Amino acid sequence: MAISTASRSPHENPEEYRRRVDGADDLQRMIQKMRRRPTHREGDVPLPTLEVSGPQTATSAVIAAVHRLCSGAPHARITPSASPTGQPGYTAISAQLHAAAEGLSEQAPRFEPRLRFPLLNMVVWLAEPEREHDLPSNEPDRLDKRVGEMLRQRGKTLNPRIDQRTFWANVRAYAEGPLPAWAAAGTILSAVWAAQARILLGVITVLLSILLWAAQVFLLSRAWAGRRRYRWLFRSQPYPRNGGEERAHTLRDFAVRVVRTRRAADGNPSSADEQAADKANSELEHLLVNAFLEDLRQGYQRDWRIWRRVAWARTSYPTLVVDGPGGALVQRIEEVRNETATCDPLLVIYIHNDEPQGTHTADDGAHPSPEQVPTAEAGNLWEEWKRALARDRELGSKRVLRVGLDAADAELFSNTPDPIQRRKPILANPFFPWVAASVLLIAPLTHLVTSTAGSCAPGISRVSTGECIGISDGDFAFHPRLKRALSQIHDANSRVTASRQPYVTIVYLGALSLPDGAVEGSDDLLADVHGELAGLALAQSELISNSGSGNGRLQLHILIANAGHGYRYASTVTSSILAKVNENEKVIGVVGFGESRSPVNQAIIDLGKRSIPMIGTAGTFDRLGIGSTGRVVPSYFPLSPPNSRLARHVVEWVRKGLPAQGVKSVRRPLVLFDGTNGDLYTKDLGEQYLRVFGGGMDGERYDSTTSLDSKVTDICSRPTPPDAIFYAGRAAQFGWFIDALSESRCHDVTVVAGDAVTQYVNDHAKEIGRNHRVRVLYTPLVSAAAWQGVPATNSTDFYARLDRMLADLEISKPGETRAPSHAFAALAYDAVRTLRGAAQTVYSPQPEQTGDLNRGGVLLALENLQPVDGSSGVVKLHGDVERHYAADRPVMLVSIDGAGAQHLVKQCGKLYNAQQTGC
Repeated sequence: MAISTASRSPHENPEEYRRRVDGADDLQRMIQKMRRRPTHREGDVPLPTLEVSGPQTATSAVIAAVHRLCSGAPHARITPSASPTGQPGYTAISAQLHAAAEGLSEQAPRFEPRLRFPLLNMVVWLAEPEREHDLPSNEPDRLDKRVGEMLRQRGKTLNPRIDQRTFWANVRAYAEGPLPAWAAAGTILSAVWAAQARILLGVITVLLSILLWAAQVFLLSRAWAGRRRYRWLFRSQPYPRNGGEERAHTLRDFAVRVVRTRRAADGNPSSADEQAADKANSELEHLLVNAFLEDLRQGYQRDWRIWRRVAWARTSYPTLVVDGPGGALVQRIEEVRNETATCDPLLVIYIHNDEPQGTHTADDGAHPSPEQVPTAEAGNLWEEWKRALARDRELGSKRVLRVGLDAADAELFSNTPDPIQRRKPILANPFFPWVAASVLLIAPLTHLVTSTAGSCAPGISRVSTGECIGISDGDFAFHPRLKRALSQIHDANSRVTASRQPYVTIVYLGALSLPDGAVEGSDDLLADVHGELAGLALAQSELISNSGSGNGRLQLHILIANAGHGYRYASTVTSSILAKVNENEKVIGVVGFGESRSPVNQAIIDLGKRSIPMIGTAGTFDRLGIGSTGRVVPSYFPLSPPNSRLARHVVEWVRKGLPAQGVKSVRRPLVLFDGTNGDLYTKDLGEQYLRVFGGGMDGERYDSTTSLDSKVTDICSRPTPPDAIFYAGRAAQFGWFIDALSESRCHDVTVVAGDAVTQYVNDHAKEIGRNHRVRVLYTPLVSAAAWQGVPATNSTDFYARLDRMLADLEISKPGETRAPSHAFAALAYDAVRTLRGAAQTVYSPQPEQTGDLNRGGVLLALENLQPVDGSSGVVKLHGDVERHYAADRPVMLVSIDGAGAQHLVKQCGKLYNAQQTGC
C-alpha cells in the first residue's frame, strides 16, 4: 500500500485519519479491480455504475486519480451540458456519446488497435437534425426512396466529419484481423497452383492475397463497410419502438424509422402532441446509448472468431468518467442495460458535486437505491457487490455503488497504488498475427523465388515439370544421382580452360532429369545418361593426363545440355546450343541423342541445317536423322545399329531356339510395344519384329503402366498363351511388366527385350536373374561380357579404367544400384573421342592455331574417318549399305544369371575391325 503524504488536521483523530487514508487507497484499488477484465474461463461481469459525489476539490482529485489509473487504456472524460434552447433532448445525449466515443478511441495499450464505433456513427448520422432539409416531408414513398439514396451515397463517399479523421486509425484497428486468413489462403493456393501449373502462378497468388487483404482492410476502415456491418441495428435491438409497427427488415426501413422518430422528437407541426415528442426523444436516446454499448460489446467479444485477437488482448474494461450534470446519460445507460438485459464492458464513473438531497441520479428502478457510504468504507463496496452478483448474475443486485467525499479527502488521492493488472494471453500478443502472416507469406515466396531464380543456375530455367533445362559446364547438378560425374567434368573443364593447351568444345545432349512427382526409385531411368557422363569424364581426364607441353593434342571442354525427361524440351535446348555455336567457334559438334523420340529427331534436323557435326550414341530408330522429305541429315552419324538390323538377328537366333539357355524353338511369339505419341523407338522395333517374323506373330500395344498390367493379364489368360514375348517397350515399364508376368498364368515364357531396357537391367540385374518364372534375354548395344575371350592384342582395358575412375569418385561399382551404365559409358566415350579425333585431324597440320577450328573441316574428317577399334565395338561411321548407319556395329543377345552377371549368347558385327563373326 502506498503511504499518503497528505497532512492531518491537528484536531483529527489519528485513527480516523488512517482510516480515511486507507479508504482512499482502497477506493483506487476498487476502481482497478472493477477495470480488470476476468479471464474467458471466469467470464465477463456486468459492471455497476460508480457514483462519487463531494466538493469539487475532492471530486477533481478523484478524476485525476482515475486518469492515472487508466493511463494507456481506453478511458474518456466528458462534461455534459444541457441541450441548446430549442433543441430536443436527444441532441445532448448524441453529443455526449460522440465525445465519449472519441475519447475512448484515442486511448489504447501500446501496439494495440483502438476502439471503433461504427454503429454509433451510423445512428448519429441518421439522427442529425441538419439532414432534414435533404428529405421530403410527408410522402412515405418519396421518403423511402430518398433515404435509400442517402444510404447509397454514404456508402460511396467518406464522411467529411468522421471518416477522414479516423480512417487511418481504422486501418490499424481492422488490418490484423483478416491478415492471417488471407496469408494462409495465399500460401495454400500458391503451393497447390505452383505444383500443378506454373511457379509464376504461385507467386501471383501470394501477391494477389496481399492485394485482396489490403482491399478488405480499406473497405472495413471506411465508415461504410456494407450493410452486413449494420444488421444488428434492425435485427437484434428494439429501438426505436414506433407503436405497433413490426421490426424493420432492412437497413433502409430502419433508417426511415429513425428519421420519422427524429421528426416526432423535433416537434414538427406534422408530429403528434408533446407527449409523443417526449416518447420519440426517449427512443432516440435509448437507440444512441444502445448502439454505443453494442460497439463496445463487439470490441470486447471473445468467441470462436480466432482472428479477433484484439478482443482477447483487451484485459481492462473501458472507463467513462461523467463529470457534471450527466444524470440523464447515466440514467439512459442503466435503463438500456435493464431493458436489454445484456452485459456490456463499460465502467461508468459518475462524478458530481454536492447537491440537494434527491437530485442524485436515480437507480435503475429494478432494485432499491443503495445508501451512500463515506470514503473510509468505500473499499468494501466492490466485494459486497461481487457477493451479491452470485444471486443476480445478469445485471448484479446493485446497479449503482455510491461514494461520498469530504473536502479533506482531496489530499488523499495524490498517490496511486500499485497497479492491478492481468497479463495478456500469449496468443493475444499484438505481434503474433503479423509474425504468423509474415511466415505464411515469406515462406512460399522464398520457396517460389528460389524455385524460379535461386535453385537453377544462370542460363538454366525451371520448367513446368519442375526440371531445370539448359546448358552448363558441369557446375549444376540436374539430378542428385549425377552430381559427382558432373562435378568431375566441371573440374576438368576448369583445368582445360586454365591451361594454355588448345582445346575444342563438344556439347553433350541428354535427358538428365526427372519431373517433379517421379516415384521413388525411378532414377534407374538415369542409368544411361549417368554412364554417358562417366564415359565423357573418362575421355576428358585421360586427355588431360596425356597432354604435354607443345605436343599439339587438343583437349576436351564439354558442355552439358539437359533436354528434360524424355527429351521433352529438346527444341528449347537446341536453340541454346545454336546460340553457343554462334558465339563460340570452339564448339565443333554435339554428341548424345540417346533416345529415339520425335523431339530428338527434330533437334538433329535443326542442328543439321547449320551442318553441325553430330554423333548419336544409343538412338536406333531406322529413320532417326531423316526429315519428313526423306532427306538424310548428312552431318549426323549414328553410332548404334538400327532397329531393323537388331530385329533381323534376334528373330533369327530365337526362332530356332537356344538350347544352352533352355529356350526351345518359338511357336507362339508375341510382341509388346508402347503406343506413346512421339516415341519413335518402341513402335518401330515392334513393327520390325512383326515384319521379320512374316506371320504367325501377334502384336499388342499398350499406352501406360496400368494398361500394360491389364494387357499382360489378358494375354496370359488366353487358352494358348505365348511361349516368347518380344518386349519392344521402354525401361520405365519393364519392371512392372516383369512383375505382372511373374504373377500371371504364363509359365516357362521367354522374354526377349530390346536395348532400351539396359537402364533397368543396370540397376536390377540380380532381381531379374533370380526370377525363375521369367527367362530374360536382351539386346544391349554394348556389353562387357562380349569382350571375354577376345585376344589380348585386340581387347580393351576401357572397363578397368572406368572402374578405377569411378572408385576414385566413390561412385557405385557395376552390379550395384545407382551405378553408371558401363554400356552407355563406352558409347559416349567412343562418340566424344571420335568427334575430337576428327578435330585433331584438321588441327594437327597447323599447331600454331589457338584451337579455333572450321566445323566444315571437322565434318569432312568424319566422313573420311577410317575404322577405329573402339571400346563399344568397331567405329566405322560410313561404308554401310544404306550409308546412313555405322557399318559392322556389333549386335548382341545377352542372358543374366542369378548373381546378376551377364553372359553373351549370340553376336553379329565386330567388336574390333579384324574380328570374324561368321554372320
